[in-house]
Amino acid sequence: MWSVLADIYDIPADDPQPMNLAANMEAMQPIWDEIVTEHGLIGTAYSDIANWSFLDACLNYSEDVVLSTIRIQQAGFYEVVDTHDSLRRQIRRLQDMKLVP
Repeated sequence: MWSVLADIYDIPADDPQPMNLAANMEAMQPIWDEIVTEHGLIGTAYSDIANWSFLDACLNYSEDVVLSTIRIQQAGFYEVVDTHDSLRRQIRRLQDMKLVP
């Protein structure tokens, strides 16, 4: 996922680093305001851009997580969506809506 985001924004990808997004991202409000102005985005409140606590819960696991699609396929659901393609498509959609650069 991180390499896809780096590719979309044409920035180098680095190894993921553990952090508390809810605590660290609060201080980024002024930077977001500059990004909105610089890129002519729709003025969206920073608090509405992301739920950092939710992202912390989704991204900061203390152990490896293995997700399997075998059971859902056994139930007859065979259609799949490529996560990277979906991420690209959703970022493009947000860009078209002028919500993200």
